[in-house]
Amino acid sequence: MSGLTGDVKKMFNYKYKKRDDNLSDQYNRLFMTKVMLIAASITGLSWYSDEIKCLVPGLAGKAIGGFSGKACWINGFYVYDELRNMQDCFGYFGMPTNSIHNGTLSNANAKCQTCIVQDDNRDCKPMNKRFYIQYQWYPFFLAFLALLYYAPYFLFHIANGDIKDLKGEIKKVDADIQSIVVTYFDVDDPGHVKRLKMNIVLNVFIKIAYVIANILVFVLCDNTLNGDFISYGTKWIQWTDLSGHDNYVDTRPFIDAGDKLLPTFGFCDVLEEGLDIKYTMINEHKFVCEISQHVLYQYVLMALWFLIVIGIVVSLYGLIALLAHYAAWEFTFGSGEKKAKYVFKQLTIRQGEYLMFIRKKNELLYGKILAELFEVFKSKPKKHSDFEMEKLH
Repeated sequence: MSGLTGDVKKMFNYKYKKRDDNLSDQYNRLFMTKVMLIAASITGLSWYSDEIKCLVPGLAGKAIGGFSGKACWINGFYVYDELRNMQDCFGYFGMPTNSIHNGTLSNANAKCQTCIVQDDNRDCKPMNKRFYIQYQWYPFFLAFLALLYYAPYFLFHIANGDIKDLKGEIKKVDADIQSIVVTYFDVDDPGHVKRLKMNIVLNVFIKIAYVIANILVFVLCDNTLNGDFISYGTKWIQWTDLSGHDNYVDTRPFIDAGDKLLPTFGFCDVLEEGLDIKYTMINEHKFVCEISQHVLYQYVLMALWFLIVIGIVVSLYGLIALLAHYAAWEFTFGSGEKKAKYVFKQLTIRQGEYLMFIRKKNELLYGKILAELFEVFKSKPKKHSDFEMEKLH
């Protein structure tokens, strides 16, 4: 247990260092990946110290009392769907005060009144059961979601392998300027230019992938939580603005946002069977069970809701910023003295990124490469007007 707790603490550690991807990507790749793994660890650890407890009557016997908790952990539990949205009802959320009641009265004035579905009672409509069976495997599901946040980074390595190679070249003590110019700034090779354009497209797709990852995580969580997760954050904010109530099982003047997502009490049906030489026993039991682990789940999922929404905003900002950067690349890359503007106009967008990357890492080397590129392009006057060349002198 202590070892697992130590591993969770290590996940919180963050060492700042310069990375190749920008901050919007790092929020998803690093922060959200760690958050999902931490959430998976915390929800998983809760089962080491807690368990489902069911209210077993004395007549049910001692054997079924010890068996019921584990059986309900496997089978899950349920509340009645029709009672989930009713306010001013007495008792536990989504549950009638009389456990044998399984219907509601069709009379509109009979709010919160339940009944037993029988052939001679046509006014009693059967209620639908809303099952909750995801809590056993949800820690593994959250760990899987961490992969969705990290997956676009694998594509980032493919799209930006050239930047990493360039980084290695400019780190050399005596960088070969001629080799860098020929390798990275050739504008006459159609195959090279095509690869540069492909890297630009891949970088845009990476930004889109982070947006898709956030939205997909949001949708998957909503689907696994019976469609109640998508509005959980807003309902939680509304719930926190309400005044407190006197008793947990008293009349509920509002619907608890956490209980609407994952109730902490529910019904569990357990079948008791036994066989010996003389007797065969088959009994059906319906227990009220308490699932205190769901309180922790509610707070973890509340934090995830806000962080996922922030992730959607951050990833959209990263995509829009990159598209704007590419759309106005001449203004972005071409600021400076006239010779620099002239050189940038001859380069592709990707080659302009190369040059700005070199400038960021080594200002002196940037000046030398810029001068070399100017001489290379100057030696090809047929592609440029004499008027433009004269303005540079």
